[in-house]
Amino acid sequence: MRQEQHFYRDEELLVRMTSWDGDFSVRHRMWGRELFATDTDHVVTDCPFRVSDGVLFKENYNFRPWAFVEYKHINAWFLGWRKKYEYQWRPDRWTANKCELPYFYNFYDREGWNMVVYPMNAYAEEWIGSKPVLFEEWEWVKLLYEVRYLIVSKEHLDRFRKGNPIARTAA
Repeated sequence: MRQEQHFYRDEELLVRMTSWDGDFSVRHRMWGRELFATDTDHVVTDCPFRVSDGVLFKENYNFRPWAFVEYKHINAWFLGWRKKYEYQWRPDRWTANKCELPYFYNFYDREGWNMVVYPMNAYAEEWIGSKPVLFEEWEWVKLLYEVRYLIVSKEHLDRFRKGNPIARTAA
């Protein structure tokens, strides 16, 4: 895995994340250098959080945002997330709509790197339809390339398919 280039989302910083958000950040880097993302709601603290509140990534390429994705650990899915996180997703959806960008809520599982993804606006529905979708990791990576109108090689996607050692690795 390549070294972090910009050090904006790296667990080596003095700024701490929960372990699962740190793991997710490392995992996101494995998806490819074209899939640069910026944590737009990072809260600065000098001690780790005990409970994850997720990370809102602006999925970027070539100095342009292409999507907003709220990544939350799968445990948040079971906590009545629509009401619990309404203070987050409503203004984020408003921002995504103003920017005419898709906005997704992605609940990831570190064990198998499967994801339940909700489209949070009409722009996201253009990509995955109007209902939540269960993605394997390689399918989500493919979508992130497609949202950026980039082509990803089959060999790269194969790295994240079930049965491949990297697909079983929790970063």
